[in-house]
Amino acid sequence: EYYNMASSVAVICCVLLLPVVSAGYGNCPPYNHTGINYLDPNITVISTNISSDCCDACTQNPSCFIAMWHPFIPLCVLKSSGDKPVPGNRVVAIKPYHAPPFRFSGMYTSNMVLQSAPRQAKVWGFTTAADDTVSLTFDGNDLKTTIATLNNGAVVWSAMLPATEASFTSHTLTARSSKQGASLTLENILFGSVFVASGQSNMAYALNGSNGEGIVHPPVNNSVEEFQSLHDYPNIRLFRVGRVDVDTPQLEPAPPSGGGDIGPVVGWSSPCLNASFCRLDFSNVAWFFARDVYNYLKSQGQERPIGMIGTYVGGTADELWSSSDALQKCLDPSQPIPKVDSGLWNGMIVPILNTTIEGAIWYQGEADSHHPGGMYDGYNCTFPAMISDWRQKWFEGTDGQTDLHFPFGFVMLNSVSNSSVYNNPPDTGDDYSAGFAGLRWSQTAGYGYVPNPKMESIHGSVL
Repeated sequence: EYYNMASSVAVICCVLLLPVVSAGYGNCPPYNHTGINYLDPNITVISTNISSDCCDACTQNPSCFIAMWHPFIPLCVLKSSGDKPVPGNRVVAIKPYHAPPFRFSGMYTSNMVLQSAPRQAKVWGFTTAADDTVSLTFDGNDLKTTIATLNNGAVVWSAMLPATEASFTSHTLTARSSKQGASLTLENILFGSVFVASGQSNMAYALNGSNGEGIVHPPVNNSVEEFQSLHDYPNIRLFRVGRVDVDTPQLEPAPPSGGGDIGPVVGWSSPCLNASFCRLDFSNVAWFFARDVYNYLKSQGQERPIGMIGTYVGGTADELWSSSDALQKCLDPSQPIPKVDSGLWNGMIVPILNTTIEGAIWYQGEADSHHPGGMYDGYNCTFPAMISDWRQKWFEGTDGQTDLHFPFGFVMLNSVSNSSVYNNPPDTGDDYSAGFAGLRWSQTAGYGYVPNPKMESIHGSVL
């Protein structure tokens, strides 16, 4: 049974599920049948015969967020991250909710790029009490903030910054809490064009060949030259969202995991933090997109900072990135939305919906190629529905500052010069048959081209 992250209870009684592991912990390899990596730094394993001991261990461990119990081994797994337990584990403990201290949301850090005029950038954060007064100062000018208490007890403050022209001028933003008597300052803020990059492994593969968790591919072609060129673009800023797959919408993005052979970079940064450390953990497709847009605008005399928000997970179908509202448009109204769907929408899209953006890029489809749409009407329905829903939700989340029809670009699946990939299973003549050909047709909602009447302001490309 998966846990509800918004829960405020300390102990949960769950239905006993048959564990999928059969060997004792002492004989378990680093990756066993549960899908748990016992060497993961977010995982702590303890041997105990009593589930209540597992709960106590979580309560006493400052880094534990959730405890899972394997009743027949017996084994207790403590996790410091907020992603779902794997099937076969019983949730026995969740730390009670504690209001975050006065701070900015993790989406906003020094060195960030915010969306430039004519749009306004929205910023927000947490405070500890609804009767607090939070003042915001932007480049010496005081701004009005609003404070709201959410259903889970969190108290958030928010403000809309004035429309600021794109430039390479650094800005400063300071928030002050009257109740806490504290102030927070973000520096080196630039205004330019902000884009979201999302999808599955096609988008997730980084410049160094990692998928955000380990090295799984060789680095990009001409890697030495490409890595060195990162130093030439200090005004392209990168932000990577941590992997979270949950049943309930989350407030803010989780910090990312490691980038293979380097540690994770939390928050916004330039491609290179110093002469010897560059962001090789970031999506190579997103990076090359940002670099090419930057160079093109420069050639047109419109040079500006570029901000890239990377939120992607390998091996994922579009249903996981879609809200229940979007999925319901492609499903028999009498059928419930499966719990397994919308998990990445909840954990990796909802937390960034309050950030004003200019557009989004998408590279995904392989996970749907053998079952285009699954139990839904088809990828030709779920994909356009996802895009429309993203646009609507971003428009609402930023109080109308993100364009309701913001540009959305996607990569069409190619054949990789391999007929077995292009036509596997064999094309039956049905435009929506399983395989890359059917999926590619579905990516255009059955029109064979974009933009089209069902997919406005959408652009496709083949790599």
